Amino acid sequence: MNILTAMTRGVLGAFLFLVFLPISATAADKPPPAVPTKASYQPSPPPGARREPPPLVLSAAPRETGDEGVERFAPLAEYLSAVLGRRVEYRHPGDWGVYRTQMLRGAYDIVFDGPHLTGWRVQHLDYHVLARFAGGFEFALIVRRDNARATDIAALNGRTLCAHAPPNFSAAVALALFDNPVRQPAIILTEGWANIFQGVTSGRCESGIIPIDELAQRDPQGLVVRALYRSPSYPNQAFSAGPRLTAAERERLARALTAPEADAALGAIRRHYGMRQQLVTASNAQYHGLARFLEDEWGFDAPRP
Repeated sequence: MNILTAMTRGVLGAFLFLVFLPISATAADKPPPAVPTKASYQPSPPPGARREPPPLVLSAAPRETGDEGVERFAPLAEYLSAVLGRRVEYRHPGDWGVYRTQMLRGAYDIVFDGPHLTGWRVQHLDYHVLARFAGGFEFALIVRRDNARATDIAALNGRTLCAHAPPNFSAAVALALFDNPVRQPAIILTEGWANIFQGVTSGRCESGIIPIDELAQRDPQGLVVRALYRSPSYPNQAFSAGPRLTAAERERLARALTAPEADAALGAIRRHYGMRQQLVTASNAQYHGLARFLEDEWGFDAPRP
């Protein structure tokens, strides 16, 4: 072999080494193809196999913390699960914004809240009223007795109103008295009927909205405040069911909620809301038209988000 031939072979070998080195290294670095394991393999159920239906969701207006909601509503969810033979689970919405959004999305199957929200779902989301607490709501719009300026409701335009935060039903009833939303009273957020009454008598607010029976207890002779308006009687808080439940399931729930056996499951709810009354059967017709109290409330002007 002469020197030229040896050099040629050396150069050629080096060239082939450099060409194939990246290919070999890349191939060596590639992981082996994944092989399904027993844990990751999910066989399809055989044809005709019974599938477990998704749970029905019970929820309520967020007037308590999540832990308090579980304490009050989890026993009811367990009771209704036994009644239907299908799992019902309670979910706390967290806040009013989430509650509204999830409601419009149809995320809730069984709901407990006020008459205006119940009526709104009946009108817009094809819900059916199952049962309501007996009795109803009657409100008085009050001012101090010595308030000579407040001669009628129009005199309260643009003034201050002690009330619970909207969309609380009492606040909705008060605001609906003012035709022009721009001139509605400015709400001073106040929790509790006693605090609303005190807010008016102390002069913190020019007016306040409280139940008529609260007014009768706190000022039976009308010596401290006077009522500029007394509302008609509206139906009480209610349970309603969404369109994922069949008519037969709704009927079973209505019977179960009004049965004596429901007392234990409803105990924490009744104690919290001060409900001495029993649940009674109810109909959609009793809540007809109450959606109007949400007309000026943001997010309720259309049936879908």
